[in-house]
Amino acid sequence: IRLADLSTPFLALGSVGTGRTEALATICRQLVASGCRAWAYPIREEDEARFDGAQLVRTGVATDLPEDVFLLVDNAGEVDAGDPLVSAACGRQRPQVCLAGEEKALSGLMGWKGALRGGASGLALSPSAYDGDLIGLKVSRDDAFSGPPGRALLSCRDGSQLFMRRVLQ
Repeated sequence: IRLADLSTPFLALGSVGTGRTEALATICRQLVASGCRAWAYPIREEDEARFDGAQLVRTGVATDLPEDVFLLVDNAGEVDAGDPLVSAACGRQRPQVCLAGEEKALSGLMGWKGALRGGASGLALSPSAYDGDLIGLKVSRDDAFSGPPGRALLSCRDGSQLFMRRVLQ
């Protein structure tokens, strides 16, 4: 999947300990290696080294998002629904944004959280039954699983396409 070409935001959904920050850091490394500019926002100090090659952006510091920048947002549920950077990224024709967080914390009606209701692509890391609505999945009891961090279901929606794959680390 070429994230920069998606017409939807990309989400890494999971609870604490499922590997969502590592998934985001892996996406960062791949984007940087392919020549993309990446901004990591807001990244906790203890995780900064994992986002090598990305410009680390602090909350409230930058308000303009250059068109050629891919925005990576960890713990996105903690970011205000009116945040200008995330709103700008989610509002683009090609969003170029990856948001990591718990699905319930990313759900909402206002601002950029409301924009996710229109459909996103992403990973459901160690999903429980009925998780995945934001990325077009209907995780059944049979498809739900827990396990080592990094195990996920992948959903990609771009136009009318929807596919789901198990991803194992």
